[in-house]
Amino acid sequence: MEIDSNIRKFLTDLIVEKGQQPTEELIGELYPKLEEQLVMSVLKALPPDKQGDFQHEMEEGEMTPEQVQQYVVRYVPNYQQVFMDAFAEFRGGYLGS
Repeated sequence: MEIDSNIRKFLTDLIVEKGQQPTEELIGELYPKLEEQLVMSVLKALPPDKQGDFQHEMEEGEMTPEQVQQYVVRYVPNYQQVFMDAFAEFRGGYLGS
């Protein structure tokens, strides 16, 4: 599985902050959870008339990462804040567990 280098660094730093060894296995376990957190945050931030289309295309795997990015930039005006909040929420949940 190809993980963006910035996301890999975020996960690695998070694992270290929790006092664990950042193994590929642990990063691989956390990545889908982070990805789900990001998708759910975007879904909540989308206008109601776009949520169904986005969810369907994500579930069917019909969008490339580039298409997802374009969709989010187009329909979520505060997408940067949405992502920052999603990363912070994931971090809090992981460190609090």
